[in-house]
Amino acid sequence: DRVLALSLADPSHIAPPTLFATSAPAPVLLHIGAGGPHKRWPLARWLDLYRRVDDRAPPGVSAVRLIAGEVEREQLSPADAHAFESVKGTWLSDLAELFRIFTTARAFIGADSGPAHLAAQMGVPTLTLFGPTDPERWAPLGPHARVLAPPSPIDMHWLATDRVESELAGI
Repeated sequence: DRVLALSLADPSHIAPPTLFATSAPAPVLLHIGAGGPHKRWPLARWLDLYRRVDDRAPPGVSAVRLIAGEVEREQLSPADAHAFESVKGTWLSDLAELFRIFTTARAFIGADSGPAHLAAQMGVPTLTLFGPTDPERWAPLGPHARVLAPPSPIDMHWLATDRVESELAGI
């Protein structure tokens, strides 16, 4: 129920951000998956965003991390899986692993998906990318959740990497 979810999104119900602090620099997580192909941002743009964020990081600092679940592993072409792995993309095997990764994240960017909802509920600064679905109805709820959406539903190709990169500064 959305009313219950809204009440749970109250910051008083969420662990303070200091619980997520670690001694290592916290990465920005980029989750390439979504519940359906129509909601996925193109892999080439994820890789471009990854490289842009990584290029700005000091040497030896892992500022960004690409992640995906088992479904993406099954659905990506061999060439796309290789491209994902070439930037040290991480295949996640279960929800517990996803939760652990979120506890060390500085921020999360992903499409309209379950991981975006989990990140937002955990209090991780979250930017959710929308295209064909309605963020008024489906946006993740949390104290630091934001969305990037077109004025009306459209294919995910509407969203340029530059736009996501500029929004990253705000989360």
